[in-house]
Amino acid sequence: MPVSRIATVLGTGAAALALAMAAPAGASAAPAPADALPTYTCEFTTVEPPTADGRFCTVSNGAPEQGPARGPFIITSPDGTPVTCKFGVANAPESVRGFGCDEA
Repeated sequence: MPVSRIATVLGTGAAALALAMAAPAGASAAPAPADALPTYTCEFTTVEPPTADGRFCTVSNGAPEQGPARGPFIITSPDGTPVTCKFGVANAPESVRGFGCDEA
């Protein structure tokens, strides 16, 4: 085996070992903090789990302005109460509708 190939194999093995040592056994990725989720802050909200509607909304944290909202996102009411939804449809700033929603 050429020297360059041995160095590559050893380098790859060392990198894998370092990654394995960095994560303890049984560790899993922590969920994203709520303030990191895509968010719609709305002037008016109607929450009737499992759906939530927001009107006159501003978007933040990468929430889409138009079209499908995939993955978890938050609709925040005027009083600051967040509702976490699994998916939805956005037409910001006019409206956003979430499905699979739970009040926090």
